[in-house]
Amino acid sequence: MMALSLRMKRSIRIRTVILAATVGLALAFGPPLAAHLRHAFDPRIFNDDVRQHIFPFFRYTEQGTASKDISGDYYLAIMPPGFKLLYRALAPVLDPEPLSKALPYLFLLLTLLGIGMAAYRLEGAVAALMALALALQTPLFLSHMVGGLARSFAFPLAALGLWALVAGRVRALAALIVVAQAFYPVAAAILGLALGALLFIAPRADRGEAEEWSWRRRTVLLVIVGSLMIALFVPMALAMRPWGRPLGPGDAVVHPEGGTDGRTGPGNRPPFPHLLVEARAEAEAVLAYAGTPLVPAVRKLVRGHEAVVMDALLLVLALGFIPLATRNVAARRALALLLAGAVGYVLARAFAPYLYLPQRYMGYTVPLFLVVFLPASGAALAGVLSPRRWTTRARTTGAVLVGGAVLVFLGGRGDPWAGYTVALHSNTRIYDFIRGLPKNVLVAGWPGGVIDDVPYFCRRRAFVTYETHTPYHERYLLEMRRRMDALIAALFSEDQQGLIELRDTFGVTHVIVNADEFSKPPWYFAPFDTEIKRAWQRGAKRGFAVENVLAKAAVFREGKLTLLDLSRL
Repeated sequence: MMALSLRMKRSIRIRTVILAATVGLALAFGPPLAAHLRHAFDPRIFNDDVRQHIFPFFRYTEQGTASKDISGDYYLAIMPPGFKLLYRALAPVLDPEPLSKALPYLFLLLTLLGIGMAAYRLEGAVAALMALALALQTPLFLSHMVGGLARSFAFPLAALGLWALVAGRVRALAALIVVAQAFYPVAAAILGLALGALLFIAPRADRGEAEEWSWRRRTVLLVIVGSLMIALFVPMALAMRPWGRPLGPGDAVVHPEGGTDGRTGPGNRPPFPHLLVEARAEAEAVLAYAGTPLVPAVRKLVRGHEAVVMDALLLVLALGFIPLATRNVAARRALALLLAGAVGYVLARAFAPYLYLPQRYMGYTVPLFLVVFLPASGAALAGVLSPRRWTTRARTTGAVLVGGAVLVFLGGRGDPWAGYTVALHSNTRIYDFIRGLPKNVLVAGWPGGVIDDVPYFCRRRAFVTYETHTPYHERYLLEMRRRMDALIAALFSEDQQGLIELRDTFGVTHVIVNADEFSKPPWYFAPFDTEIKRAWQRGAKRGFAVENVLAKAAVFREGKLTLLDLSRL
């Protein structure tokens, strides 16, 4: 009777701690998340990549744009089939814009669910709560999901895959791989490599529900999963064929758009960092939050020494993982995810660009591993060091101390702007004017300016935008080059012939003109930079034709912006 009473008291204490911790999570991270949700309701606030991957679906809505759009066709072709089917099927009844803003919160819940279940399986409820706190304090997870893009599926699928590994649920992991292939193939590759490691590298006792499976049964499962992955990839490969071959690092000489002075940033082209350098960068991204600190006074004390604190925490992770993995088969299985990320990074680095960007393999595994295993390793290390060894109180204390150290010394409160990279000024009226034009208009303007927001925010076709001017496939790149050459000639020529060619050859109906473009040559990447300077200098010397037609062709003026109607020429 006394033993039963003690168990009840212990249960009440644990539930009280869990309830208090849950309330603490809500108080600490709820307000920034609520502010983030408010931003989602503002149509002028969005992630910049929706201007690539969401605007093509507007053609399927009731109030959609004209369907003939080369950039929209291209981005639809390179989308994973499940992602494309989801948005296309729902577009007639659920507009892609609110859908893309709602999905990230569902994905965040799924990611937290996977993290929580994996951590609970390893070291119980307190470790799970600390893992959830570590996931909520960083904007990294939510920022990758905002926009409702294909990559938004990566973290929830990888987090659920980590839980399946920890729980030994081999069939659940196999099912997640197939789903991932339909929505984001990088996640499928990571989970597929993890499944292979679990079935054929891990010791028999570590294989979970596949422990008693024969070599043949394991092989059959892997073959079935691989066949389904290929079946889902084939439609995507066929859709990409009309756009030419993929462009790799060796093509930069002929196609400078993909070179050092081209469209892609240094992180998206070779040489890629060494594996350990990339792993360290991913650890810093999830642990050393640069925004509003959770405990500002303490963060101020360690400012400039964050790397030392992080090294100490990583040392605790390493020291604690050894007894954790020795004692807990679930922890050993989880290593398959980290191994998969490392192998995927090395392969993608060696075979760029055919396996996507290498950093994504580490970027979707290292953060999950850290938030789950830091508290769990702290618990394991405390269990070893406590005099009575592996007591519940010691392990709970260890999880709280390590997780709390991250939160106090390095942690933040989340970011109400996580993932939102574009905020259009509410007083900019040109967007509303363009949105009121007929659906079949084709608007041109200098890429990187107002024109980049026209396909998504105004739902009207754009001639060429910086956002969609990507050097991934040869035929698409050459068409964008042809269009950019025509735009340069039209804007900076001394006569109207370039504007007339835009209208008669390409079907451009309107042109956005910014006065700043004629005070100095506007920037653009190679190989256009040289021709821009030459064309601008010729126009400046002889007079820009665009400036001469403003009076008769302008249909809208706002500050330095003018919208020309080419039918008036």
